[in-house]
Amino acid sequence: MVHQLLVDGGVEIRTLESESSDSENSGNGDTNRVLIRTLIQTDADIMTHLCPSVLTRPEVCQRHLRDLQNHLDTLRRLRRNVGYAVLGSRGAGGLLVGVSAWDGGSGLWREHLFWTAGGIVFGSILVFGKFIALRLFRLYFRRKSGT
Repeated sequence: MVHQLLVDGGVEIRTLESESSDSENSGNGDTNRVLIRTLIQTDADIMTHLCPSVLTRPEVCQRHLRDLQNHLDTLRRLRRNVGYAVLGSRGAGGLLVGVSAWDGGSGLWREHLFWTAGGIVFGSILVFGKFIALRLFRLYFRRKSGT
């Protein structure tokens, strides 16, 4: 999925006619026709194209929505894990700098420790500030849109 998202430009979810259990359209000979196609792009745009015959077949829409929700859940987990990895690497980098600053008691270690601790505190403020700001923006836009 990561390869599709980053290299191919997006993740495509398709619901085909052959996957449908509807017997009324099984005799038309075109069983590989795409009924619903959703493309999730790298910049988080989601585009969905529907075949007009799908509008009268809610079971096909429900199946496609389940597939789409599964893909979105996977992408959310991926984004969360990447965020954890970035946060962990920041902490590990700060710890490495702090340990390497220990130079045998010449007094410079205090200065390095001060800058390392300041960097960790500032980085934490940025991470949590971003988290809080995103939550506030979501709340604002939900209230603004009435949902």
